[in-house]
Amino acid sequence: MSLLQRLHPRAWPLPGGCWVCLGWNGARICADCRSAFARPLPRCSGCALPLPPGTHSQLCGHCLQEPLGLTHCLAAVDYQAPWDGLLQALKYRGELGAAVALAELLPEPPKHLPRPQALLPVPQHEARLRARGHNPAEQLARALGRRLNLPVQRDWLLRLRDTPTQTQLNRPQRQANLRGAFALATGAPVRGGHWAIVDDVLTTGATVAALAQELQRHGAASVQAWVVARTPDPHA
Repeated sequence: MSLLQRLHPRAWPLPGGCWVCLGWNGARICADCRSAFARPLPRCSGCALPLPPGTHSQLCGHCLQEPLGLTHCLAAVDYQAPWDGLLQALKYRGELGAAVALAELLPEPPKHLPRPQALLPVPQHEARLRARGHNPAEQLARALGRRLNLPVQRDWLLRLRDTPTQTQLNRPQRQANLRGAFALATGAPVRGGHWAIVDDVLTTGATVAALAQELQRHGAASVQAWVVARTPDPHA
């Protein structure tokens, strides 16, 4: 987040301004900010953690031992400044324009993978949705859908329980917290299809793993996860 945004949290750009530096250049995220803060990194294909330099495996050690069950995991950036500020603005202050800017950061998915037939945003419980007024994952999915010409199915994945916040929980605790929290909508035609779950931040991967398991249980052929930001290695 820029100094101006820290001093004035509502000081987001006018049309044509960069959401990071507020520079007037016609881009939502200018080339200088992309170069400084969003350089592509080799990432684990299973959980999107950055891979050590020189590694030849496509999977990190954690995914070799305990995979999330995804066909592929795609992340644009690490969860750090300035992207954490933009994500918090989207999530907690309703700055919906940030979703469009952030969605532009996501790289194209690998060409060798099946193209998803639809984007499935991580669902919110209706109580939290009423309180917040929007689902950040859905806003990101809609922006990605427009960019990549993919439909968004916002009602296929359901959150049955308003689970407590998971911010301070490790992966086993998150898995226990999410047990029985999700379901697939009756009649959602996922069998045999290829789908991409969309979320704002991936920490331990427990949420996308639970949703992928639910989709696979109903016959999905492949499930990817597309997230804006990946937190640092929780095991490090």
